[in-house]
Amino acid sequence: MKAFELIKHNQQIAVLCDNHPVDLDKEISEDQPCQAIDFNHPLGKDVYWHTSAHILAHAVLNLFPGTKLGVGPAVEEGFYYDFIPPRPFTPEDLENIEQEMKKIIKEDIEIHRFEKTTAETIDLLKEQQQELKIELIENFQEPFSFYQQGNFCDLCRGPHLRSTGEVKAIKLLSVAAAYWKGDEKNKSMQRIYGVSFPSKKIINYIICCNFVFPFHPGIFSYFRKIFFEYFFCFLSIKTFFEFFSKRKDHIF
Repeated sequence: MKAFELIKHNQQIAVLCDNHPVDLDKEISEDQPCQAIDFNHPLGKDVYWHTSAHILAHAVLNLFPGTKLGVGPAVEEGFYYDFIPPRPFTPEDLENIEQEMKKIIKEDIEIHRFEKTTAETIDLLKEQQQELKIELIENFQEPFSFYQQGNFCDLCRGPHLRSTGEVKAIKLLSVAAAYWKGDEKNKSMQRIYGVSFPSKKIINYIICCNFVFPFHPGIFSYFRKIFFEYFFCFLSIKTFFEFFSKRKDHIF
């Protein structure tokens, strides 16, 4: 059987086998310890945000042909992707990229995995004019896996969601400076940060927080703290006015 057969409802997005996420088209045995997981599982978030990073890169290449791709992992607070664009990204570009991502999500493009030998991988990356990616396969053995969605194809270990449409709500948050492989001696890049969730309500909350508290890579670790502080602050102010409104006859 294939891993995706373990998914029984829409909230389940990935499959763990031996506590590791696997590609949904992977053949698994019935006696293998596997389970379907949803977004609330930490590894479910990794898969969800990793696919979101691919959608980001897909959108950037659609809008800015010739952009060089770095890496695009899922991180604790969402995802990012590093780029060397033909020209520096602007805040307006970020809005356009987000809209392009939403188009790709709406198209619900199937995501497929395929493998290549070392020579085939180098040839494909040269054809894509993504020479930086060739450095990533050094010291690793073939085969190398790629994931393709429509006209976008990226060197990647995966796993990923089955289609772009499984990402329900996204928000790009900021652009920051970065360096290839994190070394300031290497080429400078631009890193776009984003988040995605199965619910638009969560995205709306993030937009609100991002408006009040400008984004930085660790802001999501503060969200819960900020929410409760301001929630109880609101309750305190509400209680204050209720207290004096009930006693206004004694005050004036």
